[in-house]
Amino acid sequence: MAPTPERTRPRRAEVREAVAQALEESAFHAARGVRPAAQRVDPPRVGVAVARLVDVTRRELLTFDDPSGCVVQGVPERLLTHAADCVHRAVARVPAVRQITSPQGLAHDAELGTIPWRDGGQARLIRQIPFRLGCSTAGRP
Repeated sequence: MAPTPERTRPRRAEVREAVAQALEESAFHAARGVRPAAQRVDPPRVGVAVARLVDVTRRELLTFDDPSGCVVQGVPERLLTHAADCVHRAVARVPAVRQITSPQGLAHDAELGTIPWRDGGQARLIRQIPFRLGCSTAGRP
């Protein structure tokens, strides 16, 4: 069942506010030289950004993965397959690949393989992922 326009408007406002807040906090820390500034990645560029991040990882890759709701949320399967390929490349090359997931995420990931704990990565199960990354295919949130 697709969300109604009335239900998506408040959600978009929440996402927009959360992104703005995260970017402001990042700018605060970047101005003080504590850490690099965050960068917004538009949906069409997410796959490229993920691949580049994995390719430059040298010592450890830590991710929060719960693919259990991705298909229901409309995330294309090719994007999930691409993410799985990136993680498998990292497991083969990076000394430590650690992924935090939920029991549901691990169970639903059996076919996709985005959590390769059987292939040398490590998975830590927690009750639920404490945050959710938002995707918007209709322009900027």
